[in-house]
Amino acid sequence: MKKIISILVAVMMIVSLFAVPAFAYDIDASSGNDTYEGAIKDAFGGSTSADVQIQINGDVNHRYAVDITFDAQIFTLSTGATWHPERHEYIHDLPVTWNGEGTVTVANHSDMPITYEATAAVTTDEYGPLSIVFNGAATYAPIPETRIEGCTVGGVAPKGDFTYGVVGTPIVAQLAATKLGTVTVTVDAVD
Repeated sequence: MKKIISILVAVMMIVSLFAVPAFAYDIDASSGNDTYEGAIKDAFGGSTSADVQIQINGDVNHRYAVDITFDAQIFTLSTGATWHPERHEYIHDLPVTWNGEGTVTVANHSDMPITYEATAAVTTDEYGPLSIVFNGAATYAPIPETRIEGCTVGGVAPKGDFTYGVVGTPIVAQLAATKLGTVTVTVDAVD
């Protein structure tokens, strides 16, 4: 009896070796039927596809780079001056208009947004009550914090710009190109 059981077990093991299924996609005249009957040359063909997915798990190392370009101007008074012998001062013809316009451009080459702001300071009153103003204003006010978005991959650097000029009546009649003051632009990363 032990021999018969041993023979049956051996036969079952041999049969199980031939019963291992194989899985593959079937491309033939009736594709997708999960059979392996094959096809003749004229009936064979087809295609199948699978999505290829990727992911990147590394940390991003942000880098900040900003170009600040000053189109520096020499501002020229458009009126003449007349000496006032009783007051001992020059009187400028009215209206007093300063010709010229300076431009500041801030270009963000960073991949993250930044902010900029600007101030102006007159560093001497030797030439009269003059002011540096922004964007054509009649009186001085600083440029408030302004946001510039980050640069996109392969994109153009986002920019912000503003203008500056001079207002006020000088007390001198003639003056060579001379420093009146400064315009300062401050940039910062956005939290």
